[in-house]
Amino acid sequence: NRVGFEVEIADYLGRELNREPKFQQVNWSELPGTLNNKQIRIVLNGYEYTQQRGEANTCSLPYYVYKLRLIVPAGPNGQPLNRSWDEVLQPKSDGSLKTVSVLKGTLAQRFLEDRFADKIVIRATDDVAEMLELLSEGRDIDATVQDSPAAQFYVTGGRYPKLRVVDQPLGTGLYVILTHPEDQELKRDIDAALRKAFESGELERILRRYRLWNVDQQRLGYFYSKRGVIQDAEVSDRDDGEKPVVPQLSMK
Repeated sequence: NRVGFEVEIADYLGRELNREPKFQQVNWSELPGTLNNKQIRIVLNGYEYTQQRGEANTCSLPYYVYKLRLIVPAGPNGQPLNRSWDEVLQPKSDGSLKTVSVLKGTLAQRFLEDRFADKIVIRATDDVAEMLELLSEGRDIDATVQDSPAAQFYVTGGRYPKLRVVDQPLGTGLYVILTHPEDQELKRDIDAALRKAFESGELERILRRYRLWNVDQQRLGYFYSKRGVIQDAEVSDRDDGEKPVVPQLSMK
């Protein structure tokens, strides 16, 4: 059985749009291509807003504000082998760089490549569970960077008891639903349903069931209340006002 907050969002959209959701298994990085080939109608699986997607008008209003979390293995005493980003960025005792895995094609991958490419070995793969399994077994990788929902579901939720989420979140982004450029009516219907879910509290109820509702999600109201479109949103590594975490809106 499929479980997760995005499964519940898909079911909610099905009820609102009077359509039955049909799930199709596709490698995560191949989902946009599958959508462009019209083999599926939407992508609802932790895809981030990018300026390119916004300009092409192929993404919905956001349904989740995520942050990047650092996940490391625990030692025999249950304490994390690396306690911070700074420790992960330090070379090993033999001088070699540590290996950090990340989901292929994500803004998290770009984030690491832009900032830490000279300090770590970045390994991008298609399978989050495989990354966490390797990390849990102490094989091949020293840490992984995942979006906060994955960190909550797999690690904080206890599915990988040998792993730990450490240090403060780094980076902020927005999850959106991808649609085909020619499917503007569906995009408008999805936006309307998401706005209704936020205003009615249904989105909050779904997120709370998975312990994903937090103060960051209140920022979603900015997008829904302004009835605008997202503009100029990229992963930001600051949350101190120097670089906007919540992107600006372009009013319709």
